[in-house]
Amino acid sequence: MMKSLTMEEPDNLFPARRDAVLYLIGLGGFWGGVAVLLIAADAALPSFVVVVFSGLAIACAFLHMSTTRKFEGRLTGRPVRPWPFGYASFRTQVIATLPSTVMAAAQRLKWNAIVVTAATYSMLVIGLIALIAWPTTR
Repeated sequence: MMKSLTMEEPDNLFPARRDAVLYLIGLGGFWGGVAVLLIAADAALPSFVVVVFSGLAIACAFLHMSTTRKFEGRLTGRPVRPWPFGYASFRTQVIATLPSTVMAAAQRLKWNAIVVTAATYSMLVIGLIALIAWPTTR
């Protein structure tokens, strides 16, 4: 019997639609911001462009850290200590970046989970290519 591509518990992982939206903005914005930052730096664009995308990546990283801390609270049932002393566990950080979690967030928003996951992970792949394969030699 073939398994469905849908997640079983998107409502458990993201009880409110807002949680899923903030999670996707944080993760996608961070990966996308880093990818565009690396491309802008490799293409020798003006420094203010690099600074703008650096700011976007950092802001989205903080947003993703915040949603991951809330995510850990939902997974473990225990609150995480307030920032800057409390961080989500490594296990939760890994779970928060899995394709199944991205799919669960997309399903919670009633979006096409495969398209959202492919778009999110394509930003990661573009960033890795920009980091490794595209750097200019000067």
